[in-house]
Amino acid sequence: GPSTLDRNEIHQALRLMGVVVALRWPISLYMGTLVGLHRAQISYRITATMTTIGNVGAILLLLYVDRTLWAYFIWQAASSLLYVLWARQSAWRELGSSISARLDWGLLKGVLIQSAMMSGVAMSGLILTQLDKFVVSSSTALGDFGRYVLASVLPMGLSVLIIPTFNVIYPRLSALVAAGDLSEQIKYYRLGTRLFLSCLAPIALSAFFYSYDLLALWTGNSALAAAAAPIAGLLCLGAALNGIMHFPYALQLATGQTKLPFLINCVLLVIMLPLTIVLVRHYGALGGAIAWFSLNALYVVIGVNVTHIYLLPGLQKQWVLRDVAPALIIATMFVFAGHYLASMIGPNHFVRLVVATACSVAATATVLFTYRDTRAMVIDAWRVACARF
Repeated sequence: GPSTLDRNEIHQALRLMGVVVALRWPISLYMGTLVGLHRAQISYRITATMTTIGNVGAILLLLYVDRTLWAYFIWQAASSLLYVLWARQSAWRELGSSISARLDWGLLKGVLIQSAMMSGVAMSGLILTQLDKFVVSSSTALGDFGRYVLASVLPMGLSVLIIPTFNVIYPRLSALVAAGDLSEQIKYYRLGTRLFLSCLAPIALSAFFYSYDLLALWTGNSALAAAAAPIAGLLCLGAALNGIMHFPYALQLATGQTKLPFLINCVLLVIMLPLTIVLVRHYGALGGAIAWFSLNALYVVIGVNVTHIYLLPGLQKQWVLRDVAPALIIATMFVFAGHYLASMIGPNHFVRLVVATACSVAATATVLFTYRDTRAMVIDAWRVACARF
C-alpha cells in the first residue's frame, strides 16, 4: 500500500503516468485514420502487439528485474512511445506520399463546430465513465477502493470485443449514410447488432455469474475474490449494456448528429452525479458498481429511444424485439443451464470456467443459427474455410 512506499517514488510514478497519458493521446488520431481508410486490420495488429508488449513485458519486468513503481511506469512510457511512433508511421504510409501536410484553414473552419461538439461528447463521456471510480476513491477506505479497481479489470476484457466492433461499423455506416442508401443502412445496422450480441451477451453474462471463479483463479486469493466478485459482476453487466449502445452511437455519429450524444450525456450526468454519491455513501464500493450498472441501463433506455425516433423512426420496436431480445434470452438460458451444471461440479474454478466457455460457445452458435441472414453468413464462411483447407 502507499504507507509502505517512498513518497518520492509515488511522486515520480504520478509524473510518469502523465507522460504515458500524453504519449497515448495521439494514438486515437492515427488509429482513427487507419480505420477510416478501411485498414482496420492494421490498427488491430498494432493494438494487439503493443498491448501484449505493454502488459506482458511489465509482468516479466516486475517478476525478474525490478519490482518498483518507477520501473513499471518507465516500461509503460517506453512502450507507449513505440506505440505512437508505429501508429503514426502506419497512418502516413496508408495515406500515401501524395497527401500534403499543409494546414488548410478553410477546411479546418468547416469542421470546427463538429469538432467542438465531439470534444464535448468525449469530455462528458469521460466524466461519466470515471464518475463511479472518483466517488468510490473519495468516499471509501483505501482497501475498498483497491477491491473496486481489481473488480474493474474484469469488464475491461469486454473492450477487446466492443472497441474493434465499433471501429468497423462506424466507417461502414458513414459510407452508407453518405451514399443515401437507407435500406442497406438498416440492413447493416440490424445484421451487425445480431452478430455483435451473439458474442457479447454470452460472454457478459458468463462474466457476471462466474466473476468469483475468474477472480479466484487469477488472484489465488479466495477471500479477495469473494469481496470483489459482486462488484465485478455488476460492472460487467454495465459494460455489456454500454456495448449494446455502440450501434446507436455509431449511427448518431455517421449521420452527423453529434448533438444527440452530447445532450444524452449531459442528461445522464445531471442524474447520475447525485445518485452515485448517494449509492456509494450507503453501500460503499458496491454502490459504485450499482451506479455504473444504473448509468448504462438508463443510457440504453434514453439512447435507444432518442436515436430511433430521430434517425430511424419506426425501427425501434423491431430492433429491440427481433435483434436484441432474442440474443439476450438465448444467452441467458444457456448461461443459466451452465451455471446449474457448474454448481454440481464443486469448487474447481478451472472446470467451472470450462463449462461456462462451452455454454457461451453454444449460445453464440444458437443465436447465429436463429436468424436466416446470420445463418447464411456462417454457412458461407464455413464453405470458404473448407475450400481453402
